[in-house]
Amino acid sequence: MNQKFRIEMHRVYVTELTETVNLSNYIKFASDYKQANLLRKPNFATSLVGDLLVRFLLNKQARTNIIKSGFRGKPQLVFGALEFNLAHSGNLVACVFDSFPIGIDVEKIKLVKRADALAERFFAPLEIEILHEVAQPLKSRWFLQFWTFKESFFKKCNKLLDLNSISFAGKQANLKFKMFAFGEFYYFEQLEYEEYLITVCSNGVKNCVVEKVEIETLLDFWWEQGGN
Repeated sequence: MNQKFRIEMHRVYVTELTETVNLSNYIKFASDYKQANLLRKPNFATSLVGDLLVRFLLNKQARTNIIKSGFRGKPQLVFGALEFNLAHSGNLVACVFDSFPIGIDVEKIKLVKRADALAERFFAPLEIEILHEVAQPLKSRWFLQFWTFKESFFKKCNKLLDLNSISFAGKQANLKFKMFAFGEFYYFEQLEYEEYLITVCSNGVKNCVVEKVEIETLLDFWWEQGGN
């Protein structure tokens, strides 16, 4: 395998699953904390690939216990000050690293048929009002933008909060912005990669770019390790 990756804080690393990939033979390479309940997860494939992707990028294949389930179940590294976060939607898995807690969310761009009803349940009043005033497909687009803003924010904060407890009304036209909440600033960057929206929430401007790790590269790497 000739391709090498080096972790950079401004990169969003993505891997896309294919229908031809059989992941059952790779469960044995999963982190210790994940193996016990991996098969019970409905999204076991993307969950497994996310775990393999982080350790591939860290080049820590010899140790399966470098990731643990942290506060509120958020995965974190056992040693060191490096932070990471994972997200998946459809066939895409995305990962981002930072020196501080960070959040990422990814959503496949699609028609959200019940956008107004879902907004009533999870969004703040001004966000609901904005969505009510536009028609499809713009309604779905803005719904997904609001959703990824919220998810990335809550994953960075790692607090028990309702999605409707904070509003991103008026931010849907911005690819980069900062917001003050809970006594500090949070920085948001949104990227569009193929048919997906990716939003990162961090402590500062990252100027994110996407770097793809081919699924074949990732799985070949692990198969060559032989589980050692």
